[in-house]
Amino acid sequence: MAIQGSLRVLAISVTAVSAIGVGGAIWLATDLSGWGGPGGGPANRAEVPCAQALAFARGSLPAGAREGQCERLDWLDTEMRGSFRMERDAVDAWLAGTFPPGTAGTSCPAGQGAQVPPAAWCRSVDYAEPVAGSARYLKIRVIPEAGASEAAAAAASPAASPVTSPVTVLVGFEASDVRGAPERS
Repeated sequence: MAIQGSLRVLAISVTAVSAIGVGGAIWLATDLSGWGGPGGGPANRAEVPCAQALAFARGSLPAGAREGQCERLDWLDTEMRGSFRMERDAVDAWLAGTFPPGTAGTSCPAGQGAQVPPAAWCRSVDYAEPVAGSARYLKIRVIPEAGASEAAAAAASPAASPVTSPVTVLVGFEASDVRGAPERS
């Protein structure tokens, strides 16, 4: 009789531990996927003003920036990313006065009209010294776009040469409080 009681207690214990283990695994998998973690869910993701996102990146929004869309993502680290448009003529001065040179990119995407931006317009910055509440890593890309008048002229005259001097650029950036943060999509 004592053996039968012991086996019953053992069976109940094994069942309980198994249920807790399976339940915990399911909770962990759904929680991580809903947190913006490995599963990429939307939780802990919020829109923020681009000025705030660039301040986190240790920079500032350029004068005349428009059409900004920026967000903050929190999980194990904090990341801010976004994009905005600005005048092409102001890019060099804004980058030089706002961010350190960093490492120039080798894969700057071509903009409209097959415009390839200068390598200095695509850079990664790994800040050596931490600053509380600020990014340790920044990746920035500036992509030339055709201005409205140039695009209209190109559409009206297909035989004309491609747009060679875009008026606006699209600036995209990612900043993370983890040094040397991996590229994310």
